[in-house]
Amino acid sequence: MIGSTTGTRRLCALLTFLSFALLMPPDQTTTQPKPYVSIRELSALTPWTEQAIRTMMAKRIMREGEHFFHVGRRPVFKWEAIVGFIERRDLPHQAGIPLQRGGFLNGTS
Repeated sequence: MIGSTTGTRRLCALLTFLSFALLMPPDQTTTQPKPYVSIRELSALTPWTEQAIRTMMAKRIMREGEHFFHVGRRPVFKWEAIVGFIERRDLPHQAGIPLQRGGFLNGTS
């Protein structure tokens, strides 16, 4: 289906990959993409959808100043921080104070 979301997402991922391959020097194309990426580029490079990324931002799973920055009103993601986030995903999250009935204060539930 040409008008499908999956087809559009695949086309976007292909175009993003080609833009990385054509714009970056040959020695960097296989090691890492640009140092900063948009939501659309991050969605093409990771298994997350654009909406999932926005949700992680809203829930403060991805933190402003660490994983992303705002340039004007647009969020820009730091690729190194995203790779670190993905690789440390399995570590226990100790952002808050544990509560007696479960969950955390100033953290995730």
